Amino acid sequence: MYIRLPDLHDSATPVQPPNLNPLKSLFQERADALSNAATLLAGSKGAALVFAIRDALQRNDHLGRGVKTALQRLLDILSLENVNDLSREEAARFAAIDSSDSVVEEICLLTDELRDALDCADATTALAPRQRVIA
Repeated sequence: MYIRLPDLHDSATPVQPPNLNPLKSLFQERADALSNAATLLAGSKGAALVFAIRDALQRNDHLGRGVKTALQRLLDILSLENVNDLSREEAARFAAIDSSDSVVEEICLLTDELRDALDCADATTALAPRQRVIA
C-alpha cells in the first residue's frame, strides 16, 4: 500500500512556526509599560527610545546595529546602569523613586523580560543560516 502525498497533507495538523522575533512580541505587548518605566527613569529621552525601537522592530525582521545599540541603551536604563553618575538625569530620577513603590517590581520584571527577549533573539540569530552573496 502506498501513501499519497495529498493524504498526508489532508490529515496533518498545522504547526505554528516558532516565534523568530521575541523582541517584536515584547514591544507589541508591553510598549506602554516599557515606555512608562523608561520615562520614569530617563524622562522623555527614555520614552522616545522605546517608541523608536518599537517602530524599527515593526519595519524590519532583523536587528541592525542601530536597533541593537538602542536596545542596549534601554536595558541600561531599566537595569539602572547610570544611576551612580550624578551628571545624568537617571541619577536624579532614580533618587526620587520610593523603593517600596510597586513600580520598582514592575521595572524589575520588565528588565528581566527585555533581557530574556534579547537573549532569545541572539540565540535565534546565531541559529539562522547565513546567506552568502556571490558577486
